[in-house]
Amino acid sequence: MNGQANCLTISCGNNMPKFRFGRPLQSPVTKNTAWNRIELFDRKAVIYSLMIGFGAALCMAFIWLCLVPHSLPLGSPSALQIGATLAALIIGHELLHLLGFPRFGLGSDTSIGIWVELGSPYVQHHSCMIRNRFLFVAALPFASLSILPIPMQFLGIGATNYWSWVSVLNCIGAGSDIYVFFKIISIVPGKARVIEDGEALYWQQC
Repeated sequence: MNGQANCLTISCGNNMPKFRFGRPLQSPVTKNTAWNRIELFDRKAVIYSLMIGFGAALCMAFIWLCLVPHSLPLGSPSALQIGATLAALIIGHELLHLLGFPRFGLGSDTSIGIWVELGSPYVQHHSCMIRNRFLFVAALPFASLSILPIPMQFLGIGATNYWSWVSVLNCIGAGSDIYVFFKIISIVPGKARVIEDGEALYWQQC
């Protein structure tokens, strides 16, 4: 267990993910000037991500109401129920990112953390990935929690009232994933490799 720059990292073994309280880790690999930097969490990116997230949530709500009228009931949930639902959704969202990593994220090159300043959980892979694998990781929670519930409804799987809200609310958190997905497609060549480094993404042509 070690602390560095107001951060705490807990290691559970050589072949297990690290648990971290603080900002995402920086990688020594990117000190090489051959890597190209993409900002992911600057002010402009945060604003765009919020706009995309709320816009996607509104579009998804419209789709649900068109396909399944009364699929988004308001009801009168308690504050505890709302908090528990949002916490479960956030954790599930990050776990899906984790499962998209090589070896399902079960390795020492993975961190599971809480960005204390933002009050947000995150997962981070510290080894290089091919661009398309990284795109898969970025898109997995949106595809699984926002898109998949729609065909599930027509197959009679799960409760409509529950999955419709999961589908809509997850869009808000997926705003940054959608932003990153399209930013990478527009900048990074298909055969390049990428790596997360702190609050940025670096890419290098193979």
